[in-house]
Amino acid sequence: MSEVTKFELMPCLKALLDCCIEKGTTDTHVLAESLSLSEETVDTYWKRIKATLGIQKRHEAVRLVREGRILSKYSAKPGGGVKAKAFRATKVSHFLGLAA
Repeated sequence: MSEVTKFELMPCLKALLDCCIEKGTTDTHVLAESLSLSEETVDTYWKRIKATLGIQKRHEAVRLVREGRILSKYSAKPGGGVKAKAFRATKVSHFLGLAA
């Protein structure tokens, strides 16, 4: 059985991929507007993502996020269901001093 390669990207590149999933598109104009970036910056981010991952198409990067091969808030995570969300909510409440 072969080992699955996982990729680590810079936060700004992960934010672009997260926005793709939220908006349901890889369109440069839509993403630039949503992230308050120039279209040139979005295109540069895509070049970096594709070079890092060794892919040709933008949708391939989105697929890798969904498969959990790129750490993102939309990654498929084992056991990442309701229990994980409750854990995060508890940590946030504790951080804000709201814990009982």
